[in-house]
Amino acid sequence: MQLSPFSRLMPLDGRKLLLFLSLFMAQIAVAQTRLDVSQGIVDLSKWDEKRQPLLTLEGTARFYWNTFRVSAPSSSMPPEMISIQGSWDRHTAHPLHGYASYELDFISDRERPIAVDLGTVAVAHRIYVDGRLVDVSGNPQSAKESYQKGPARQTVVTFVLPQGQRRLTIETANFEYMLSGIIKPVVIGTPAAVVSHRYAGLAPALVLFGAYLAMALYHFGLFTLRRRDRSSLYFGLFCLAMLPSTVINMQVNALELYAEVPLALGIYLASSFGIASGFLGLFISYLWSSPWSRRISFLLLGFCLILAFVQAFDLQLYLVLLGVKFLIGLVQAGFLTVTITRAVRTRQQSSMMMLVSCCLLICTAINDFANFNNWIQSTPLFSFGSLAFLMIQSYLLSVRFSNAFQQVEQSEREIRQLSAKIKAERDHVVALNENLEVLAEEKTRDIRSIMSHIQLGIFAITAEGYRIHKDHSEHLRDIFEVDQVTEWNACQLLFDRSELSTDAVSQAVSCIEAALGEAGLVFDMNAHCLPQDLRYTSPSGHQKLLELSWHPMANVEGITEKILVTVKDVTAIRALAEEAQDKKEELEFISELLNVQAEAFRRFLQDSKDFLAENRKLINSRSIQLKDLEVLKVLFINMHTMKGASRSLYLKKMTSVFHDVEQYYAHLQRDKQAAWDARRMNADLDEAEKIIGVYVSIYQNKLSRKLHGEREMELSESKLAELYERFVDAERSAGSSSGTDSFMKAMRSCFLSSLFMPAKEAIQDMCRSLDTLAKDLQKEKPVVSIEARDLFLNHEGEALLHKIFVHLLRNTMDHGIETPQERLEKRKSKEGHITIMLTPGADEVHLRYQDDGRGLDLGKIRRVATERNLIKDPDALRKEEIAELIFCSGISTASQLNDISGRGVGMDAVRSYLQKMGGSITIRLTEQADPGTLFNPFWFDIRIPRRLFAEPGERSVFAAAWRNRIKCRQTRGSRRPSRLHHHAKPAAQRR
Repeated sequence: MQLSPFSRLMPLDGRKLLLFLSLFMAQIAVAQTRLDVSQGIVDLSKWDEKRQPLLTLEGTARFYWNTFRVSAPSSSMPPEMISIQGSWDRHTAHPLHGYASYELDFISDRERPIAVDLGTVAVAHRIYVDGRLVDVSGNPQSAKESYQKGPARQTVVTFVLPQGQRRLTIETANFEYMLSGIIKPVVIGTPAAVVSHRYAGLAPALVLFGAYLAMALYHFGLFTLRRRDRSSLYFGLFCLAMLPSTVINMQVNALELYAEVPLALGIYLASSFGIASGFLGLFISYLWSSPWSRRISFLLLGFCLILAFVQAFDLQLYLVLLGVKFLIGLVQAGFLTVTITRAVRTRQQSSMMMLVSCCLLICTAINDFANFNNWIQSTPLFSFGSLAFLMIQSYLLSVRFSNAFQQVEQSEREIRQLSAKIKAERDHVVALNENLEVLAEEKTRDIRSIMSHIQLGIFAITAEGYRIHKDHSEHLRDIFEVDQVTEWNACQLLFDRSELSTDAVSQAVSCIEAALGEAGLVFDMNAHCLPQDLRYTSPSGHQKLLELSWHPMANVEGITEKILVTVKDVTAIRALAEEAQDKKEELEFISELLNVQAEAFRRFLQDSKDFLAENRKLINSRSIQLKDLEVLKVLFINMHTMKGASRSLYLKKMTSVFHDVEQYYAHLQRDKQAAWDARRMNADLDEAEKIIGVYVSIYQNKLSRKLHGEREMELSESKLAELYERFVDAERSAGSSSGTDSFMKAMRSCFLSSLFMPAKEAIQDMCRSLDTLAKDLQKEKPVVSIEARDLFLNHEGEALLHKIFVHLLRNTMDHGIETPQERLEKRKSKEGHITIMLTPGADEVHLRYQDDGRGLDLGKIRRVATERNLIKDPDALRKEEIAELIFCSGISTASQLNDISGRGVGMDAVRSYLQKMGGSITIRLTEQADPGTLFNPFWFDIRIPRRLFAEPGERSVFAAAWRNRIKCRQTRGSRRPSRLHHHAKPAAQRR
């Protein structure tokens, strides 16, 4: 029986290499069969080595922890059963570092030679066959301090298996490596088959070694020829760093062909893949400009160098840090994938094939790493992945060279075309130089002709005393009315007769002085100081508006030598533009006024006059100084009412002015800290009066319409046709009293329906403003009850009611009716109630006006009247006499001193309106509504002269005529409705 380790039988020569290659080729067709092992018994009695030359052992072997079974036998102890394959710390509770023994018993029915491939035994070990030492690696010891690391090689044992049984014992110790025991599957078979299987991976490794070496040398040569392309350098370094990992990797150790390799050196050479990964990342990052991938690659390279330093002192720490290196490698792989994927999305050249090759290399490396650590059971693929990667890179390199040659050819064609163009341009320049003097003379003549006839003032300011250059336009003399322009200082010519302020002239002169002789940037920085428009008084006394433009004239070095000035007389153009703008605005005013009926515009002007007068009076009172919010509220309501009325008449400009004034009042209401500027308030009223004056002027002068005197009335075509038919009937029945009476009744009905309107309808139209007042005061809209049976107003009566109801309704909403919360607390409905009742009398019509609000605060009225010296003996006055004080101007019941009272806003104006027309107003008190307070309910007794209403005998005729008129409107419609009733539009439309 001859026992020897196979690793010592393989000196490298030509014959052995041929034998190795033949065995490798034979191994390709050999299939491995798995043999179950139980309790460490390997039964080969039924094994046919011709049909199945290789067997892979699967099962359990006998395992003795902290025991050397042959070299240092200890007391007998029962063995443990452990999986043949894998580090012992993964199958038992024993730690990774320590020493142990494995035992396998081989049983055969006949004598046969066999070989056992134990794979990698970590780390130092001794192998015995029936107690005889056949192989040793390192010096396995039971103590760590005397432990010596073994070589990093795989073990193959050959021996003759006789008929019967033979025992194989492996003593192993590990105190530093990351795996222990028998790591890879144990393979047995015929010596030739085992040797072929053992070194099956050496041929691809050697082929891959040659390919990487050739690619490294080739790319280093490329880098020496073109140093700007650093990607060639990094790919060459990648190939060079891959050489050690191809001969000593996780699956095969090619250096076993030469000698035993120490464990630390083997691990270091095998881990050169990390350095290669860093150089691969740098290659791809420089190829497609990815700064993040470049940083990660440099980090991986630096960490690998740190690991090399650590390994020289502590192998265990080095092995622990390998996991960190693996994580950094995964991060780098992720960044490389993202970089290449981005290149694929942007359609970069060869990016798709680069992505496929890198993914193939990364996936095969991960597969072999997982297989080596027994995480998965698979075939080693890294060699094939690396070979495929190199083949793809070779193809991509040829594609790059091919594209480079195409670009060179394209560049050569473009250079030839450019050379032809340059030659043509050179010939053209030569021809131009030959005719340069002729062309210069022609251009000079053309420029002088232009300067003589152009209607612009063009000149240049020189640095010498700011003189005007001799080449200037002739029109410059006409603009400034001077004979010799070149004798003038440009600044004096422009600014001496201008309306510019002294400061503006000083800034312009300083800008010109700073710009001349300096870089163009100086002119650009100070150009804003130069005037663009200039009002100039000529020597003849004419006012001119000049438009100026300034441009620097620089030499080849960018220094401003002159300043080119263009002067344009735009006096006539600006005058025409202003006149056109005035005409445009005037036409807009006229178009607005054409759609406004005369009566509506008259009433609007009268109401606006009253509102503006009241606002002027309030603004100039002490209330503005005391910041009385009640006064401010009245100012806002008045202006808001005027804005709504102008909007209903579609007077846009007037509405805009009123809106601006109203917004200032609203701002003061919102901001309690804002200053009240009485001067601005008066200026706003002046602006409002001015715009009203503009409309009035156009209305009277351009449209020739009257604002005073009697109204102009119109009759519809249907009404005239009806009167004509009745007149014809009256002529036919001449002498008949019935025909004459019929015609006279028709005429009377027509005139009555045109001159009068129902009082109830007029009051309803006036009450439509309650909706806006309620919203402005944040109250509910009140319910209005009107009783005015068969009463019809003429124009004067309607105007009188309109004036007094403006103040009555505002007083009711502002001071009379409470807020919804106050009304609910007093057990009233949220909305108030207003009652208006008209009753005809003998010489006058009685109008009763009443609301269900809080009433009059008689105590406060008496106190304010006493403070104002309006009464001498307040205790002698009755309640009715105190109530009558609200018609006195200057009474106030507000919490602050002002010129209005809680119920007295405009009441003196109401009495004044009625007295002028021959009417009167009296306040009537009812019982005291709230016990314990001085508030008294009341109602107004208003008396209106009978002459403002239709005669009693005409009511029935007028009512019938009015009903007939409404019926005609509903059925046929009036082609030209009377302007008398334009004011009867709903209040919402007027706003």
